[in-house]
Amino acid sequence: MPGVTSIPSRAGFLRARNYGLKAVSRGLVMQAAPNHLADWRVGFTASKKIGNAVTRNRARRRLRAVMRESLQPVARLGLDYVMIARYDTARREWQHLVDDVEKMVGYLHRQIDHRIDHQLDSPHGESQSARSARKGGQA
Repeated sequence: MPGVTSIPSRAGFLRARNYGLKAVSRGLVMQAAPNHLADWRVGFTASKKIGNAVTRNRARRRLRAVMRESLQPVARLGLDYVMIARYDTARREWQHLVDDVEKMVGYLHRQIDHRIDHQLDSPHGESQSARSARKGGQA
């Protein structure tokens, strides 16, 4: 993947799972998390749940292709993206897969912007619900 950096270790995938945002569609699951780097990175995964080795490899190839077409032009610096294959990834009609990724990237970017806006509104970088919980109130 020229010009695209892969997430190098399991720790990057776990960080995206534990601290990132998630979007789900019929064709795949996408997670996005800050990486505190000057570049964006991407990782692909396909578990044995979706099928045999041939199916998993086909799903990962399709994820890489859809990433080049739909994610690479709009990816944001400083983010890790994890694309997780689902059962339908290898069989889903190509245009539906592209539409899924475009919709998910837009959703994730809006959610990240929303988080940043709320952190800027707060004097100490915590959300209203976190302040309320700290004070013992309800969110």
